[in-house]
Amino acid sequence: MTTSKFELIIKNDSHGKEVELDEMSLETAKSFKVFLDSLINIVDNMPAENKAGVSIQIKKGSAYLAIEGPENNIQSFENNFDKVIKNEARDKDLVHQWRNIQEVISANGITYEVNFVYTKKEKRSVLETFKTSKPFKVKQKRNASEFTLSFLSGKLIAIGGVNPNFHLLNSDLESIIQCDETSAKRINSFLYNEILVTAWCKKVPGGKPYYIFNDIYTNLNQFVSFRDFFQKFHYKSDNQEFEALHDFTKSIISDGNLGLLAKFLRLFNHNSVETATLKSLLLLTKSFKREPEIKDIRNSLMEIIEKKMGKKLN
Repeated sequence: MTTSKFELIIKNDSHGKEVELDEMSLETAKSFKVFLDSLINIVDNMPAENKAGVSIQIKKGSAYLAIEGPENNIQSFENNFDKVIKNEARDKDLVHQWRNIQEVISANGITYEVNFVYTKKEKRSVLETFKTSKPFKVKQKRNASEFTLSFLSGKLIAIGGVNPNFHLLNSDLESIIQCDETSAKRINSFLYNEILVTAWCKKVPGGKPYYIFNDIYTNLNQFVSFRDFFQKFHYKSDNQEFEALHDFTKSIISDGNLGLLAKFLRLFNHNSVETATLKSLLLLTKSFKREPEIKDIRNSLMEIIEKKMGKKLN
């Protein structure tokens, strides 16, 4: 089978000294680590059929890093790269990883080689592409979803029905939120009390908003924290969304509160959420995928992605 590769080589450090894999300056080692981490994430998130036979190579003789595999798979890898450099890629994490590499190559005086190498056609250098392109960014969003996430508060004045729902009263405004029987039983214990909930909202021309229950909160600080995050999140550019998710998720993980992390993930448990956003959340929580508090909600997010893409994820 004919193999091809994408290679990224650190030739000389910023002082012009030749780089060896077993003896790198701190600056050079940091660059190499960014390249390795980013390429691992890119390959890890490739569809299964495109990463079959693909391997990551590290070799001596400068600091040499390569993604090698069957020609068709490396061609697919290159096609996705071309979408990124043309700002046509919608996958936030893919763009984020390539932009990490771009920032390192553009930021210092280290000498690099970056090539796509094929057996049957000429080698393609993409070093100048990294250096001269504007920062890679995600293709702008398509049409906005008809659903938005709402943060509601009020007195629970009624609950039940053949098709379960509950009624919240806030001042003179009554909101009706649809739910399932399991949620109704859980919410019923708060009857005639003030509650905090999140719900997916669909605007109805000339009528009241249509709400679908998402979650209930007994901790005001959690509710306010999530609400504040989403108010800012909706106005961020695609380029900034991954960073926002990363920072907020990591702040929860650093406190070791997996229950709170599950509640945060639940805010995205709806088929109107963009695939790239869901994939980012799966990536950020991958190391916790077997934890009991996280497993079920991660699986729900994965099922949404699979339905959107029409295929199973690894």
